[in-house]
Parts: sequence; C-alpha cells; structure tokens
Amino acid sequence: MSELPTHTLRIDLEGRFIEPVAAVLFENGVVVLEERAGTLGYKLVAWANGEPHAKKLEEAARSVLGEASSKIGRESQAEFEITSAVPSETAKWTQQVEPVEMMPGVFVCPRGPLAPPKPDGLVIEVEAALAFGFGDHPTTQMAAASLNEYFTDHAGSMLDAGTGSGVLAVFAGLRGASDVLGIDIDPLSVASSRRSAELCGVADRCRFAFGSPERLSEQFDLVMANLDGPTLVLLCEGLYACCRPGGQFRLSGFNQTFCPEVQQAFTALGAIETGRRDDAPWVLLELKRPL
Repeated sequence: MSELPTHTLRIDLEGRFIEPVAAVLFENGVVVLEERAGTLGYKLVAWANGEPHAKKLEEAARSVLGEASSKIGRESQAEFEITSAVPSETAKWTQQVEPVEMMPGVFVCPRGPLAPPKPDGLVIEVEAALAFGFGDHPTTQMAAASLNEYFTDHAGSMLDAGTGSGVLAVFAGLRGASDVLGIDIDPLSVASSRRSAELCGVADRCRFAFGSPERLSEQFDLVMANLDGPTLVLLCEGLYACCRPGGQFRLSGFNQTFCPEVQQAFTALGAIETGRRDDAPWVLLELKRPL
C-alpha cells in the first residue's frame, strides 16, 4: 500500500465549474475529492500524494478554468491553496478505502492508493468522493437486490434519480440495462459517477447529468429513486412522468414511519404497489405504472 495522502489542494470556485474541474482532478489521480461550502459558493478539497502531485492537480484545474473562461467570455473566479493534510482529514480518508459488500458477491471498492486487494466477485470501482455513500446503507443494499432481480428478466432503460456515487446506476449497467441515466443536483456527483462508469466499462450505456426529474422529457422502463421520504413526495409527479406506461418504480431511502406517505403520493397518481422489501426500519417499495 502507498502512504497516506500528505497534502490537500483547496479550490474555491463557482458552482458552474465544479463538474469540469472535478473531472480533470479525477483524470489526474486525485486520491479523494470532497465538496464543501466556500467563499465563492463551493470549495473542492482534493487530497494528493505529496506537494508535487498537489501542484499538478492545481495546474490541471487552472487549465480547465481557463478554457471555461474563454467559452463564457469572462474570467472565472477561483482561489487555490495547497496545505499539508491534518490527521483528522487523513483519518476520514482511510475510512473510505475498505470494500463494501453491497449484496452477496457484489462489492463496491473505492479507488485509491490505499485500497486493499479487490475481493472475488463482481466489483464496482468508484472514485472516493466523500459526499457519497459506497453501498453500505440498508436502503442501497435493498435497492441493489431489487435491481438484480429486475435485470435478471429485463434489459430495459433506467433512471437513477439522486444517483450520488453512481453505484446503483453502474450496477444496473453491469447487470444488463440497455441505457441508464443517473441524475443529481450535486455536480460533484455527476463527475464522480461518470468516472466510475468509465472504470467499470459501462460508460457506453450509463449517462450522468445535473438536474432533477421534473426537467426530463425522456421516459424509462424503470425509475429508481433512493431518496428520503419528503423528497420522494415532493418529486413524485416528476418521477411518475419519467416512467413509461407499463414501467416500474423502485423507491427507497425512507423508513417505515414515512412509508404510507410515499406510497400514497404515488398511488394517487395511478401507480400500483407490486411488492416491498423491509430491513427495519427501512423500506423499499416496488410499484408499476399502468398501461
């Protein structure tokens, strides 16, 4: 194993530039990328293997911002700072490198120099971006099991609303989905998920975009949404519209207390419950949109 990351590059920037900057940082071997609030709106914290690596990341980020400035016709604001990593940050990073068994035989492995050997089985490699989970939450595990069952008999399209680290979208691509669109309102999610699809060899059928379901004009055979209960209720009409007639829903991310409210929101639109999974206190609903 390599030594722990020793330096961080902190970039304060506008939200519109997060996605292209994150993408080039991933391309240049950033160890872990974290998003925080910043003076210009957002701050990306890139962890690097030494000061030379941090300077290389800064150079790559400045280049991308320069290209972006040319396109929009004005200079993009950004502030850069390279510092030595503090122990608390390093400890937080080491928590991200252990493989997670998302379901039997399927492992999510954060990519990085400290990552242990890959386990035997189906491996989903993801970029270590600290804002997102890696398949260890019960709602994600229930969703993976449900998707595994669905794509055993189907090879259709899927929308993954609130894709986060992209593990469910990438898993669907690996299981045979013909076309997957993962969307999120966090641009760092879009960049890291896109990179994960490349690492897993499914970039040809897994797309990722910034946005929310109510802005989409496409319809899908399956709509996956692993979100909290209030968000699912808020987005129910947009999610329902994204499901083709005869298509299905997989809704998770909420507990038993909120389950009736989520179910009612979707059945009021016409959806029919076809099943559910429980991992107390968490629930996953399986529904179908009538023809």
